[in-house]
Amino acid sequence: MKNLSLEDKWAVLVLLVAAVLRFYNYADWSMSNDELSALTRLQFDSFGEMIQKGVRDNDMHPMGVQSFLWVWTHWFGLNETAVRLPFVVLGIGSVWLFYLTGRNFFGKSSALAAMAVFAALQFPILYSQLARPYSPGLFFSLLTAYAWSNIVWVNKEWRWRDGILFILGAVGCMYSHYFSFMFAGFVGLAGLIYLRGAELRKYLLCGVLMFLAYIPNVDVFIAQFSIGGLGGPEGWLGPPGKDALWKYVLYGLNDSLWLLLVLVGVAVLFGRLYPKQDGLRSKRVMAFLFFILPALVAYFYSILKNPVFQYSILLFSFPFLLLWLFSWFQPAQWKMRETGIVVALLVLVSFSTVVAERFYSTQFFAPFKDVAEKCGAYQEKYKSKGTVVTVNVINKNYIHYYSERIQPSLNFSQYICNQTAHYVELKKIVDTSSARVFIHGWSNNYHAPETELIIAEKFPFLIERDTFFNAGVMVYSKDSTLGRIAEPVPVYS
Repeated sequence: MKNLSLEDKWAVLVLLVAAVLRFYNYADWSMSNDELSALTRLQFDSFGEMIQKGVRDNDMHPMGVQSFLWVWTHWFGLNETAVRLPFVVLGIGSVWLFYLTGRNFFGKSSALAAMAVFAALQFPILYSQLARPYSPGLFFSLLTAYAWSNIVWVNKEWRWRDGILFILGAVGCMYSHYFSFMFAGFVGLAGLIYLRGAELRKYLLCGVLMFLAYIPNVDVFIAQFSIGGLGGPEGWLGPPGKDALWKYVLYGLNDSLWLLLVLVGVAVLFGRLYPKQDGLRSKRVMAFLFFILPALVAYFYSILKNPVFQYSILLFSFPFLLLWLFSWFQPAQWKMRETGIVVALLVLVSFSTVVAERFYSTQFFAPFKDVAEKCGAYQEKYKSKGTVVTVNVINKNYIHYYSERIQPSLNFSQYICNQTAHYVELKKIVDTSSARVFIHGWSNNYHAPETELIIAEKFPFLIERDTFFNAGVMVYSKDSTLGRIAEPVPVYS
């Protein structure tokens, strides 16, 4: 610590805050549908079968993260704490890489101010706590940009250490997510603008080595891209609206207009307080292009081909919006005022995330844990009456991840109910059941009104109801004495 500058020491403190924000509560909330899908697609007898059936044929991501999960879960198990831990660690590492990258772009002061904001925003915190490709993709994207900035701007002569980091970062991007792959491609192409002669030849050699390292995923790439995108006639993702890019920026800043206005106001103030901005225009252009190009590709591909525009896939390029925004923070020397600015930014954004947006008490994804626990609790509560339990989920393994932990055992008579054949099956269960209480839950699947009407034919009294984000549990009874929940009265038909 003695050899660190004052800005570097503050960066370490900001990193500690970022670590607390990412570790806190990371294993307590329910696994998301996508995480449970990934864990389900690990359940094959061999690694090769997992790649074939769990990645190539049933996924739209490169094989890197799923391959890592295969090894990691065989060593440490499938519980939330173990599964999510490495993704949280990579999310924390991304904060430090963000600082190092920003330092190369605009100097330590600017990087530290941007880091204080990045550390506390809910967008990077949330996707650091998910066992999905976003945290690895972010880490390797920033590693790529850090090594690239060393090669083209910082070091006066070629260093193979930077070349190796550049290769590792880009290969990590290529194996993590196709949009981190694309980001690494944009960064790689940008190097052609700056390098010449022997340095350019070594740089191009790095590119050749990257693609040689990608050969094992080529078959997966071809198979997945022959299918198309997430949208289309059979897809679930709709095309983005005309204001998609604006909403993306707003979402990245806690979906808070007041926070956006404050941060933009601070950036404008920096331009006035620190007028000397020599030699930064080219770097500002590059930072903004690194931010905007992936978003534009996602938008126009979604409009012209197949919808893929989601905020999650733009996480990899989002940090460069903050670097660009705070690039005007250029004090001649670090004083008490600069310390106060960084502390104020960190406190302000932390307050927005934790208090104003209630990050740690908000459900961002449909919870399977809550549904399973409520179904188990109601089964135990009404066991003397006799119960039957059904659930509506995409895959029964998603609810089994939690229901198999419940004692006494929780058995479902039906796992999916969102099509005509399922309604017929549900009606048969309702008509033939001798139970007095019917428990029905759903999570992250279409909950049709027909479901409630079918159950209410023989179990007319709604006695319990729990509502979650895109999920819920309802308990019906044949016995009116158990305490009915008042139904909403229509004011117009």
